Amino acid sequence: MALPDRTVIRRPRPEDAPKLGAVHVASWRETYEGILSDAFLAGMSVNERVGMWQDVIGRPNRSFLAEVDGRIVGFALAGESREDEAPRETQLHAMYLLSDYYGTGIGVALLDAAISDAPAFLWVAADNHRALSFYRKHGFVVDGITKTEPAWEDLRALRMTR
Repeated sequence: MALPDRTVIRRPRPEDAPKLGAVHVASWRETYEGILSDAFLAGMSVNERVGMWQDVIGRPNRSFLAEVDGRIVGFALAGESREDEAPRETQLHAMYLLSDYYGTGIGVALLDAAISDAPAFLWVAADNHRALSFYRKHGFVVDGITKTEPAWEDLRALRMTR
């Protein structure tokens, strides 16, 4: 699938942090609508996400963003596992895309940039059926390990490995 015209996948720069923070919150609100409460999603802080991105951009990792016509529309963040008993060395820590760009190939391009076809693992919300389907199409399988995220209203997450 060809990417939309004027799509660029690149590493983020320090000046991208404010826009990445805004896209992070907007994509969460779209992705988790109906999964997390409206109050939780409304309470998300762009400033907190900007701070997170300032930190991410300043350290070694595999972070990439997608721009269409100069507008940041999504991102992927991968690196070494944060788990004590990880099934793979590489973890896809986060990947989000604004819903207007679902099905355009940008998600695939971000995944390829962040982890290529390497063995990896990730956590996905059990009720995020779109993401589960996407990752299955790219060789990931639910491996039977689950966890609950107390900071995210006890969101149930499934581990997927490839």
